Amino acid sequence: MSRAEAVRAANALGARWAGEAVDGNGGTVLMPAGLWSLLGLLAPAGSGPVRAELAEALGLAPASAADRARDLLREA
Repeated sequence: MSRAEAVRAANALGARWAGEAVDGNGGTVLMPAGLWSLLGLLAPAGSGPVRAELAEALGLAPASAADRARDLLREA
């Protein structure tokens, strides 16, 4: 997976998150790139059901997400 694919996955998480979190009635700050990277680093340590849920949220398999999260953080 390329860096661009990781960025698209982080953006997709942000879009889903914003759709649930933002109601238009107040100020909201979201940082999907930071959350995506954190979840990506944690995902490989999860148990079966947790890993599956994180894979769905991240849009990648946990091992791939961890690798891409490290790449994104190095470039930040």
